[in-house]
Amino acid sequence: MVTAAPVRRALIAPPTGFALWASVVVKALVAGQPPLQMRRIGRADALTEAADQPVIYVSTYPSRGLIEAIAQGEVAALYVVEDAVDSAAYLMTSASCKLREALRTLSAATTANLAIGNAAASRLMMPNGDTPALQIVAEMAAILGLPGDATSLNRALAAASPKCAPTATLDEAVLARVTGHVRRGGGAALIASDGDRAIVANALYPLLDLAHGPHQRQAITWPTEMFLDGDNPGSTAPQVASAVGPSRVIYYGPYLHLPPALYGVEVVAWFGPEIADLPFIVNVQCGKTTLAKVRLPQRPGGTYAGAFEFRHDNPADPIEMQVCSELGSIEGRLSLREVRMQVLRPVGEVPAASTAPVAPAASPPSEQPLAAGR
Repeated sequence: MVTAAPVRRALIAPPTGFALWASVVVKALVAGQPPLQMRRIGRADALTEAADQPVIYVSTYPSRGLIEAIAQGEVAALYVVEDAVDSAAYLMTSASCKLREALRTLSAATTANLAIGNAAASRLMMPNGDTPALQIVAEMAAILGLPGDATSLNRALAAASPKCAPTATLDEAVLARVTGHVRRGGGAALIASDGDRAIVANALYPLLDLAHGPHQRQAITWPTEMFLDGDNPGSTAPQVASAVGPSRVIYYGPYLHLPPALYGVEVVAWFGPEIADLPFIVNVQCGKTTLAKVRLPQRPGGTYAGAFEFRHDNPADPIEMQVCSELGSIEGRLSLREVRMQVLRPVGEVPAASTAPVAPAASPPSEQPLAAGR
């Protein structure tokens, strides 16, 4: 673990209006400061600079190498973020995408949050839109160890928002740079459905809260509406699905990214009484890697909750969870009510040997047993 202040620093800039503006501010502050360099880092990029080489990394989707360096205190990160509902609304309007795609994109930008929350040298910035823009520029400069004199700060603000006065608020400065920027609290009007706002809150707020530190670890919740229908691929899963037919995938998705960690999972499902003897499989995939494969054994009809764990190491790929019937059935209904995940420990604190075994794909089922909750 590094104890001295790291020379390498990073700006984690999600695809939001504030973060796009902040990237331009940092670029202007770095200009003319040799030997300091600015380098963009993608989700597959390694950190090739020596630990004593002054550099500012800018990343929208942090790579595994960058996340590990932040966790070990080798890189000090500044995570600039907006409210989750506002961020989702901005993406949905600016990129003309659906809520599902917006959540997937935003989740990919949160994969360093657990490391940031645990690192003393890293910070989160989520300012109010009525804060003076010049004050925000000064705070970013101080956190990233960049020039903080009045000339440098005003020059950076002018570069990012050339049509704004030095007294402009943050919202005014960002709007001058980014078309479609959503002011703080404005996302609620653009995502009008209470249900959709609840989905954002359950899926994204806990990921954002990880950057505040261990005391802010809340359960990440994926309700039925975030999953897809195995019988109608690409369509939102029904609240109650039919188990009639051959063994198959009934629910799948939601293809969201998670920070590297050991996760405790609770699956809450309802089963009709007519399929009490029909076993189901829950399969958790990340890319081509099976993270967990567990069986929901025979159980009485009604609501059932079962728990298991999985270790997740690869933030570049999204998580897919499948609920599959193991046998064919001539009748029956089920409902995947929700999946709740809780960070148990960062990956660096989890010995590889302690993870639950996963059966090879070609082997007979020898999965983790699913511990019944109710």
